[in-house]
Amino acid sequence: MKKRIFILTALLTAVCLSACGSRQSETASSSSAESAANPAPAQTDIPSSAESGADQTGTAADADSAGADTDALFTGWLPDTVTEEKAETEGNDELKKLIIDYYSIPESDLAGTRYYYNYVDLDGDGKQEIFCAVIGSYTSGSGGDSALWVKEEGQHLEIAQAFTLVSTPVIVADDADSRAKKLILRRSGGGAETEYVELTLQDGVYTNVADAPTIDAVDGISGTAIICNNLIEDTEKETYLSLAD
Repeated sequence: MKKRIFILTALLTAVCLSACGSRQSETASSSSAESAANPAPAQTDIPSSAESGADQTGTAADADSAGADTDALFTGWLPDTVTEEKAETEGNDELKKLIIDYYSIPESDLAGTRYYYNYVDLDGDGKQEIFCAVIGSYTSGSGGDSALWVKEEGQHLEIAQAFTLVSTPVIVADDADSRAKKLILRRSGGGAETEYVELTLQDGVYTNVADAPTIDAVDGISGTAIICNNLIEDTEKETYLSLAD
């Protein structure tokens, strides 16, 4: 990042010096030609995936402001009635191995695949399980990322269910009709508008994201939103868990 800032500053300085040196000899036509040859940089849309913000400025204040702005991309839709939790920061070797084996991720892609997880009791049996989002070329697409619901069986972790088309964060909400939790998240992709969907647990299996019914709004929903990470900021600061760690 510091290197990027240094290069950008040097380029801007060089441009300014060049412009000052030639300003007296410029005519209206040459000024117009230079403007056409060197247009102002086009504004870049903030990426919606876990990519670094290449257009961020160099000061600490600007970096903090950029981080605050991109927070809204991920958590801005959450209601005030839910508690926000970021993913665990400690690596989980057994979980990591489970992910690699399940998706058959080659060694060359381990460093480029990250995982985010939280401990949560989804089925209401009083035991903590794991909800894990997996982000990488083998597990993600335009509609979202993959996720795993993982339980501890005996002394080992086992996959209870795999999900696709998942966008984080995910609200783990109370279900009035069951002791199990509902999962509420955003669904998008394929040119469709973003919408809220609700996954419910039936016979030990959650509704697929693609088949889940929509809900009009999330206002007033109580529960906990997990994996409330700013994926763009995590990429820039390298504050994430990868399968190569």
